[in-house]
Amino acid sequence: MFDPPGWTELPLIGWEREMSQLRSWYGQALRGSAPLVLLEGEAGIGKSHLLRAFARWCGEQGARVILATCREADVGLPYGVFIRTVRHLMRSVSAAALSAALSSPQFGPHLKVLSHLIPGLTDIVAVSLRGASSSDLAGSDHFSTAQVHAALVDLLRIAVRGQPLVIILDDMQWIDSATLTLGQVLYRQVVPLPVLMVGSYCPDEAPPKHPLHDFRVRLLRMGLLARMRLRPLDAESMRRLARALLPDLPDPELENWQQEGEDSPALWAARARAFLVSQRIGPLLNGLREINEWVVTRLEADARHLLEAAAILGIETDGETLSAIADVPAGRAPALLKGLMRARFLIGDGELYAIADTQLARTLYEMLGSEQRRQLHLRAGQRLESLHRALPHVAAAMLARHYREARVPNLALHYLAMAADWARRCRALREAEDLYWEALGQAAALDDASAQTQIYAGLGDVYLQGGDQIAARGNLHAALASAASRVQQAMIRVYLARSLGASGEYDAARATLLSAQETLEGEPDARARGVIELHLAWVEGLLDNGQAALEYAQSALADAEQARDDLLQADAALQLALLYHRQQMLDQARQACLSSAQIRERFGDWEGCARVWARLGLIECDRQRPQEAIAWLARSADLYRQTGDSNAEAQARIHLAELYEAAGDLAKAVHEFRQVLTLLAEGYRADQALELPLWTHPFLG
Repeated sequence: MFDPPGWTELPLIGWEREMSQLRSWYGQALRGSAPLVLLEGEAGIGKSHLLRAFARWCGEQGARVILATCREADVGLPYGVFIRTVRHLMRSVSAAALSAALSSPQFGPHLKVLSHLIPGLTDIVAVSLRGASSSDLAGSDHFSTAQVHAALVDLLRIAVRGQPLVIILDDMQWIDSATLTLGQVLYRQVVPLPVLMVGSYCPDEAPPKHPLHDFRVRLLRMGLLARMRLRPLDAESMRRLARALLPDLPDPELENWQQEGEDSPALWAARARAFLVSQRIGPLLNGLREINEWVVTRLEADARHLLEAAAILGIETDGETLSAIADVPAGRAPALLKGLMRARFLIGDGELYAIADTQLARTLYEMLGSEQRRQLHLRAGQRLESLHRALPHVAAAMLARHYREARVPNLALHYLAMAADWARRCRALREAEDLYWEALGQAAALDDASAQTQIYAGLGDVYLQGGDQIAARGNLHAALASAASRVQQAMIRVYLARSLGASGEYDAARATLLSAQETLEGEPDARARGVIELHLAWVEGLLDNGQAALEYAQSALADAEQARDDLLQADAALQLALLYHRQQMLDQARQACLSSAQIRERFGDWEGCARVWARLGLIECDRQRPQEAIAWLARSADLYRQTGDSNAEAQARIHLAELYEAAGDLAKAVHEFRQVLTLLAEGYRADQALELPLWTHPFLG
């Protein structure tokens, strides 16, 4: 049986100054003023080792530590690493605490959103969900990114239970853009509390278009980022590390390795692993890959098969899943996994396991034969499919990869399109674009016209949201040319109208929407009718056709009620409020706003609430009620800060400052203007209007 002697955690050698700086930032976090820390360094230099040592130290100080590794398998999975971490944390919270927190009225809207995000939620929080109605658990079909952020941040608060919080994300070159945005929002919402966020990445593995680069520039501009660059260890530190890792190796052999072989912490860790397995290192092997290949071939078959399964999966996985994919008897797996952990082939907590380092995982994968690799990917896809049957979209990118490598093209296409739709819905636009283009190639190879229509429409929306209207229209016209149903054709025309409106071509947008309305004539789809009418109200309002705009908005509201679509109903009510406000029908505008806000509060659309409250503030200002106006605008500005919308927050604070100035409260006016100046440093564009962008989309994915 594979059960080599254990070894203690690697000693921290050579990074004493860096550890001291990290501890200093932790002290700043306790005072509520720590920056976000980004650790940079080449592969194998020791970033992960330093972060694990720091995590242990923080735990000894009483902090709640989240140490998560972003992995290559996370690519295309919005919030993937964060959701895995929160799920694991929730298991450490008592059932009574979860029940009390998750059954509170304030958390009700979050459950609906989280039911779309977290596989096995009902298993994790079964106690808290007893007696809940099926409608409470079914989840809303509509949610914004702000709702996702609020739900995940509040869930994290439950898990950490008021302790100082340290979040460490290793290997951020594999992080997705949605998680980066969530990290910034999380920092905004908890920065007065004791929290420290630390990340690491390898610059050589982050391509120029990686979202991490924009994230880093944005934080530097805001003055929130501290950077630490790890340099290679000096010769003396490397010698001390080698001796600490291999205390039983004779001095002549150790010196021979130092003189003849390459030198890096990763190489010495691999040599120590080899020594643990066989009590010798074998022939003089100079490269990391050579050492890894040598030691893997000396493992017994079942231990090697478990490692191969872990390399195929690429993420933290439970032992039962690894055993099933590796085809290792369930009774043998626990002891083998324990041995693999003791020899540092795997890392984990006894429940979840992952390959200890990226280079080892790559070596294991590349050592597999073509047919063996195909079979393992097929088993991995089938296993993950069964585990995520209730929420396949959250694992769709992984499923697509496994079925692609298993050479099952129809399933690969199915999950690629699903993954792209999910990434688009979470506003992970770069990931969505890449997934759609990969799916389009697969759909063309299979000559699947229906899939191509869906993909072109999705790409059109991605480019529309990203501001590239030429690319948006090109893809939308391609989708329209192959759309089979009249409802599909009508909704694609709505997307085209949105693109035209974004470019200021309002007459063309109206003509396109009227064409969509004509296409839909006779179809019993109340929601589709309401979507078209809502957009017509929007365009007619921009063209100053007030009466026509009001009639379309009222029709959209009626169709939304018939379709029982909360989001469409809330958007139609707000569109009515905007139109009433323009015509100085202030009482009607106020009532429509309150109606929209009530609906949004019910299903937890706080980003939408912020927009509605801002409009209410402007309406109350026109009604000559400055105190009510200040109250609504202040609520709106505070919520914008939490959701990370700097442009809208700045606009709200400008209005607040003007109201304070008019009331003679110059101190508060100056305070608000200073906050606006701070927001200017974050890239605020003063020409943006404070109006609600339409949340209702023709396609939801």
